[in-house]
Amino acid sequence: MQPSAASPGIKVPPPLYAALAVGGGWLLQRRWPLPVLGGLPRALAGWGLVAVAVLIMLAAMAALRRHRTTIRPDKAATALVQSGPYAFTRNPLYLSLALATPGLGFLLRAPWVWALWPLVILVLDRTVIAKEERHLAAVFGEAYADYRSRVRRWI
Repeated sequence: MQPSAASPGIKVPPPLYAALAVGGGWLLQRRWPLPVLGGLPRALAGWGLVAVAVLIMLAAMAALRRHRTTIRPDKAATALVQSGPYAFTRNPLYLSLALATPGLGFLLRAPWVWALWPLVILVLDRTVIAKEERHLAAVFGEAYADYRSRVRRWI
């Protein structure tokens, strides 16, 4: 299905891409182990990335709820949210996935997750976000074009 005003045309839930990278990286680490940083620096990096990701995700979800629009990328947007984390990035939910993925790689002691991480970013950027942007442009027109010119896609 092509993105339109009716729907962005996204069929696969975006968190599934990150979950596949984390699960796949963990399995690859069990089969073909790579050296792992140990101790406190690894744990702090992992928990720090996951904590920031969760905070961004919660703030983004709260902003969507305040504007009474959907969090689901397979449904049509009913409001153009530009407040909260959306004032700094057009895709805070995907940014949270991008931060949580390597964070979980640290916590699971699975460097393979970091190797798969760029694929998550690429798929989110080129397929999911691209479809959402076409949808938002179709629904909100000039308002979205103005927002897009002021706020970066990622950060």
